Amino acid sequence: MAYSSGGLIQATDYNGFASSVNTLWGTGSGNSGYGQSSTVPTVNATTDTVTATQWATLIARMQSMQQHQSNNTTGVPGQPTAGGVITYLSTVSTCISTITTNRLSTYAYGTAITTSNTNATGWVTSATKTYTFTFTSGDAARYFFNCGGYVSINTSGTSMSANSKSTYWNSFLNSGFAYFALFANYCTRGGTGYTQNTLLGSQGFYNLTTTPTVYLQLTDSPSSADYTSNYLQVLCSVNAGGTVVTITLYAVDAATDTFNDTVTGTFGTQGYIGVPETTYISNTWGTPSISNTVNTQS
Repeated sequence: MAYSSGGLIQATDYNGFASSVNTLWGTGSGNSGYGQSSTVPTVNATTDTVTATQWATLIARMQSMQQHQSNNTTGVPGQPTAGGVITYLSTVSTCISTITTNRLSTYAYGTAITTSNTNATGWVTSATKTYTFTFTSGDAARYFFNCGGYVSINTSGTSMSANSKSTYWNSFLNSGFAYFALFANYCTRGGTGYTQNTLLGSQGFYNLTTTPTVYLQLTDSPSSADYTSNYLQVLCSVNAGGTVVTITLYAVDAATDTFNDTVTGTFGTQGYIGVPETTYISNTWGTPSISNTVNTQS
């Protein structure tokens, strides 16, 4: 008999709930799994009785995951206590469905990991900024993104001036771009305005390949008529082991102006790791690192 009001809890029903919760809470696979210990024990269908303690453990894991995701326990059933009657809990299936849907979210972030760099070399044609984000293992990377973590590149510290072209680039980088962030299953751009030619908004870490792919392209338009062909590109890739994410920001000066001004001032960038909260779950991803591997202007 399926789990229902008025019926006996079947071991297969309870084990099904435990398996679903453990896939999210434990190792899991792909975009499921937080890497947490103390998974929910299953029972032997022939010899075991489902106890209040086992139910309480199941519900406690559900509660921790929902608090991690949204900082509330709305819809999570109450935990039974030893010696009491375990009544039918109609919200178990609904709650598991909710935490499964929201499994890649976190309600808050801890202390970020950052690495910043600047370059004040004048440039005429392009500037290239590459950051690598390294995890200790493929599972560590999975747990990080599954728990809601993200990596990003921003233009912190950018200040360009002294001529018209530099001023336009300064506005483009700070106001139009601001940052690019990569999550488990989507990406987003900071900044407003300008012409967004490409944004693979529904693609994230799990869509990366070893081939650098343009996730964002932004054109300096509307702008001065001389500079509307200037553009920014963000390319993303991951190594074969799934342990190193690479994000490259290209600033390309394709303007056909005849005066060929040099872009002057400071082009600052920052690699940023948004670390998931660890109040309701444990850190299973370790401490990822950032390296600024390319910082050129020409």
